[in-house]
Amino acid sequence: ELPSSLKVIGTAVFQYCESLRSIKIAEGVEIIGESSFLGCRQLEHVELPSSLRQIGERVFFNCKQLEHVELPSSLKEIGEAAFRGCKSLRAIRIPDGVERLEGAAFLVCDQLEYVELPNGLREIGERAFCGCGSLRSIKIPEGVKMIGSCTFYRCEQLEHVELPGSLREIGREVFRFCRSLRVIKIPDGVEILEECAFGGCEQLEHVELP
Repeated sequence: ELPSSLKVIGTAVFQYCESLRSIKIAEGVEIIGESSFLGCRQLEHVELPSSLRQIGERVFFNCKQLEHVELPSSLKEIGEAAFRGCKSLRAIRIPDGVERLEGAAFLVCDQLEYVELPNGLREIGERAFCGCGSLRSIKIPEGVKMIGSCTFYRCEQLEHVELPGSLREIGREVFRFCRSLRVIKIPDGVEILEECAFGGCEQLEHVELP
């Protein structure tokens, strides 16, 4: 349990504390610096404060026992690879204040079944959900203009995808090897559909192009 006077948790503060199982971050903390809990392999429970604005790069990288985390509505930024390799994480709701989801944010969270993206989202970075093999459905909210390369690469259980009318660019290999995907409708506003965007989608039966 951390003190209420704390505002910033700096870089790698608890990195590789491999016996740490639970952490309560006190109200008042606004920033969790990069790699703060990287490699805390036994970390199961994290309580985040309503004051939190920023989760830095690789903060929970390879926290393999982390099953649930509730992100506060105050959150504005989720850094690159922030939850990469959280192999026990099953659901995540990203709050409305987050406008860009950085690359590899949830890379190989292979038990992740449910994702709720925020209404304020504008861009999804490369490999954000790459290798999330348990994810079955995703709704990209209105306002998103670009989906970065390999965002849903090898999401092999992904069956349903809803793309917004605001979308302009679908990056390279975004849905490659989404082997369960059967139907896709590309919205009218899409201008760029990059190479191999749907390569290896073996079950894909129906495609509607703009």
